[in-house]
Amino acid sequence: MSQGNGGGAAKCRISTCLINGRKIEPCAALAQSLEQDAEYTTRKGLLKYKVYNHELIHSQDLIMLRSGEFSKSPIRVSFCPFCGESLKTWEAEATSEQN
Repeated sequence: MSQGNGGGAAKCRISTCLINGRKIEPCAALAQSLEQDAEYTTRKGLLKYKVYNHELIHSQDLIMLRSGEFSKSPIRVSFCPFCGESLKTWEAEATSEQN
């Protein structure tokens, strides 16, 4: 049984998460489940954090989980719970530092 909102917007979304540089393009299921305004809320759930460098340029995305005992210190998620793709944007940073 399919659950849908009747609109075509979900059909345009991607079926697996993509890492574009150090930014995350979430799959349709992850995009739908993300809480909005992660940087400004203490809500529990899956949150997308945007990390800015010292020049205040958006440099990296992280998906974090706030739940239970980890509601004040969220856990960084390394893979998508829906499509299984890696969300390790920090690996690109470690690789570039080694070169």
